[in-house]
Amino acid sequence: MIYETRQYGVLGIAGLAVTVVVVIAVGVGLDDPPAQLVCGLIALFFVVMGLLFMSLKVSVDDAHVRVSFGVGLIRKQIPIARIASVTPVRNRWWYGLGIRWTPHGWLWNIHGLRAVELVYVDGARFRLGTPDPEGLAAAITASGAASGAGPEGEGRRPPE
Repeated sequence: MIYETRQYGVLGIAGLAVTVVVVIAVGVGLDDPPAQLVCGLIALFFVVMGLLFMSLKVSVDDAHVRVSFGVGLIRKQIPIARIASVTPVRNRWWYGLGIRWTPHGWLWNIHGLRAVELVYVDGARFRLGTPDPEGLAAAITASGAASGAGPEGEGRRPPE
């Protein structure tokens, strides 16, 4: 393992926790069992969303960049050989959090505006939110991905 980090979406977790408490309190205050059931299902939905998106883990080794949200059901594995370039970037605030399509391709983000942009050898792009874009970019580059290469893969380091 060359690099590994996990960041938590503290504000998102807090917001979901407050939402769950409020929905449960409303449900408990109702005298209508079907309405209580609906409140319980809504609370359960928010708990599941919290488990799925409470954190973002990124790990880099010599073969892959692995990214997973929360408990790991939502994950992506990117072969290092597929990466033509890696660049630290700053996202616009309106790109949002979670999994989003942006003008720069897909974005996986849980907190903040800082990210790395991966450009694949086929020209597709993927942005990955991180509090340490320089460190993550350096780790991906150290694992064998090219740095500053174009989508055609110019400047890629030869396999060792």
